[in-house]
Amino acid sequence: MPNHLHLLIFVNENENINKLLANGKRFLAYEIVKRLELQKQHEILAQLQLAVTVKEKQRQKKHRVFEVSSDIKPCYTEKFLLQKLNHPPRRTSIHNNPIMPKWKLASTPEEYFHSSACFYILNNQHQFIRVTHWKDVGKHITHRLPLRRKTMLDNKEPSFHLNNFERYNTCILEIFLTIPPYTANFEKK
Repeated sequence: MPNHLHLLIFVNENENINKLLANGKRFLAYEIVKRLELQKQHEILAQLQLAVTVKEKQRQKKHRVFEVSSDIKPCYTEKFLLQKLNHPPRRTSIHNNPIMPKWKLASTPEEYFHSSACFYILNNQHQFIRVTHWKDVGKHITHRLPLRRKTMLDNKEPSFHLNNFERYNTCILEIFLTIPPYTANFEKK
């Protein structure tokens, strides 16, 4: 999306979602600034510089690419996770976001280049980013469960319930960029 992105991530029990998010945003911001500099996008870089607070400037921060806060929605059930991805189809889902009247970035969810919808709907892997089906991640998680959940291990399809989602911090993230939509030359596909 022009001003934000959604991620479905699985975090192991010994990892911290906030630390993972902070590190991910930091390194992604470095890459975005580097590419903007290479493309000589001085106007956008100036906007990102204006967003830096006085306290951040004292720490030598030059650009603010992402908003400070992010919307983290824990997924405690498989039903909630599927609802957020768009199964069954609903208006307010991650995959339908690009086709909403506000954005009009594609005619169908699977046509939007920066989405996993093509992977989930048409079973086509993204050409630049390796997408892992959430059920495949679930198989890995299921095998790591304690022995008392042995009945779940016998299932061919991964079985999810409240305890699995709580233990592994399955979350939907919504991260907002500092720059307003369409400040940069975003290509509508």
